[in-house]
Amino acid sequence: MPLSMKCEECGHDTALYDLIEAARIIERHPESLRRYVRYGDVEGIKIERGVYFTQANLVRELEKEGV
Repeated sequence: MPLSMKCEECGHDTALYDLIEAARIIERHPESLRRYVRYGDVEGIKIERGVYFTQANLVRELEKEGV
């Protein structure tokens, strides 16, 4: 079952994508996406030992790249 979290602004559920799913969506290698998070280029949510991304995080990344 996919993870989700409540939006702080409006209260709706927001899906969370794991590193592999997110890398597939933005068409990057998972290790590249991990580096983007490490250097602060992409915002990720750290939960336990994993990094997760909201759809808004991924859309922002795609907009930065002009895709």
